[in-house]
Amino acid sequence: MQKLRRLNFFDRHVVKQEGADVHPGIQKLSVWCACGTSEALWLGDRGGGIRKLDRQHALSEPFQAFDRELLDLRSAQGGTRLIALGCEAVPSGSAKYKVFDTLRDGDPTLLVAQ
Repeated sequence: MQKLRRLNFFDRHVVKQEGADVHPGIQKLSVWCACGTSEALWLGDRGGGIRKLDRQHALSEPFQAFDRELLDLRSAQGGTRLIALGCEAVPSGSAKYKVFDTLRDGDPTLLVAQ
């Protein structure tokens, strides 16, 4: 049986811009999942919220992708689409996916919800 090994590297090293302090918004986040594109890093929390960290290290306000839980994030089509897998607050408990357009400024635009 295969065992998972803890990578202590992430406990000691912080990603930050050279000569700058650690981003104050990132320290307070509880990141559950993430995905990156050439333009941004998308950070998801367990409660269904998603934030964007852009190339200028600006952290967006969260937008609520799911009411109950966000399970995973992926980017597609060269970073122009963000695919989120999660659960809504309905009692069915089944996972759903949503596809967002990330080209516009502001919150991503919902294209598909299944």
